[in-house]
Amino acid sequence: MAECGKVFLVGAGPGDPDLLTVAAKRLIETADAIVYDRLISPHILDCARADCEKIFVGKEPEHSSHTQADINSVLVDCAGRHHCIVRLKGGDPYVFGRGGEEATHLAKNGIEFEVIPGVTSAIAAPAAADIPLTYRGYASQFTVVTGHEDPEKAESDINWDVLAHTPGTLVFLMGMKNIGLIVSRLVTAGLAESTPAAVVEHGTLPNQREVAGTLGTIEALVNAEGITNPAVIVIGSVVSCRELLRPNGAPSKQHAPLAGKTVCVTRAREQASSLKEGLEALGAHVVEIPLIRFEGLEASPEVVAALDAIDSYDWIVFDSVNGVKYFLSALEMPDASSGNPADGETEAVAPRLGDPFGNLPAKIAAVGPATKKALEEAGVGEVLMPERFTTDDLLAELLGILNEGDRVLIVSSDKARTAMRDGLVAKNIVADLVPFYRNIAALEDREKLTAALREGSIDAITFTCSSAVVNFADLIGDARDLLEGVALYSIGPVTTATLAERGFTCAGEADNARIPDLVTCVKQGLQTRRDEVSA
Repeated sequence: MAECGKVFLVGAGPGDPDLLTVAAKRLIETADAIVYDRLISPHILDCARADCEKIFVGKEPEHSSHTQADINSVLVDCAGRHHCIVRLKGGDPYVFGRGGEEATHLAKNGIEFEVIPGVTSAIAAPAAADIPLTYRGYASQFTVVTGHEDPEKAESDINWDVLAHTPGTLVFLMGMKNIGLIVSRLVTAGLAESTPAAVVEHGTLPNQREVAGTLGTIEALVNAEGITNPAVIVIGSVVSCRELLRPNGAPSKQHAPLAGKTVCVTRAREQASSLKEGLEALGAHVVEIPLIRFEGLEASPEVVAALDAIDSYDWIVFDSVNGVKYFLSALEMPDASSGNPADGETEAVAPRLGDPFGNLPAKIAAVGPATKKALEEAGVGEVLMPERFTTDDLLAELLGILNEGDRVLIVSSDKARTAMRDGLVAKNIVADLVPFYRNIAALEDREKLTAALREGSIDAITFTCSSAVVNFADLIGDARDLLEGVALYSIGPVTTATLAERGFTCAGEADNARIPDLVTCVKQGLQTRRDEVSA
């Protein structure tokens, strides 16, 4: 019999990727296969290797598409095909995660396993809502109870009489469907209706919501606010501590500027982090659906010709961070003119330039601060950048500096506008617009986006370049009705113009074509829309 792999039963924590343990993150990054549940964040799965096999075994409420027996079989099958298998479970594997059953099944089949504990939502969600489960003078113990018992069972496995008279805090997991039954049984068993109670939905996540009242009012509050799973029910005097821990009315996550709003980020995945983090810091729930991806053209004839003539340029202009990245990559390519090593030789061909920018006679210009920063990190000492971060403004500055006959290399993508080149050429300046990378439509998540739009779960979509707008238009096609109530936000005038050309209405444009400005634009726009609805 072939040697089996090892299965790690890993707790993914309460939802926030930042609350993964170091061990969990390391295993996710190195796993050959990940078997994951419904509530696992896509951002957590993004940590996995590109070739990692991802197997979804989530159980939808009131559906049985994946039984526990099915999941057990999947784990055994994976152990026969892979070396390192991560069974990724929300919270902690052994806190109502049926991790014990899976471990038992693995042991019976002779498969090695290890448990990696996770932060359980029973503790994390109340903490995120400023509810300490223990607090001197309020509670010295807490009890965690399943709220997912089948109400049709002949007899409950929970001793409600004992529970109602247990001192301290009661925490119910997975109890939203049965909240009325939970309240009824506790009150019948003798727990006072005046006992403080709270429910925390999506605890630790940007779209966290919470309601607080008493045991007698909590069900009505939940129904009025539309609170649903995943949620944690907290019952006990510690709920009152929220007021102590929020001095001067300090807001919780649910009162953040963009709390309850979902924003779709269409930027390429490798560049989306700053925009995502900025929006999430304001309380937004961010859905990443990249509409573009990039591919280097380091070996293209145009790039090779430009690098062969690199010493002839007076200026090199970069219009994006990607341009810097792929320009550097091209410099590291073996020089085609050096030929190939003879048979039997093992010494690699030397790179074109030993010091990327130190050997270049040309002056350097960048369209914006992110591109300038990338150049400075690559060793460029002085970078020309316009006050307003647009290609047109950089063109105007260059025209005030350059002379007839000067040579300029514009490092860009294959979808670049020709405005800068045309403006320079019109003044008898030699300008070569050379694509160092290809901008490719990434429509792999097309169904994910259209499904979210049909559900009405997206409040805003951000665009950081014209290519994303073009790809979005192709994706949507004639289904423009899906955008009713969805605000589209642009990073700058060129992207805004492309939205208009494609027949879309732009709800707002960033002041100075920067990611922080786009975040501010979305914040102001969605807050204004919220105020208009409330008026």
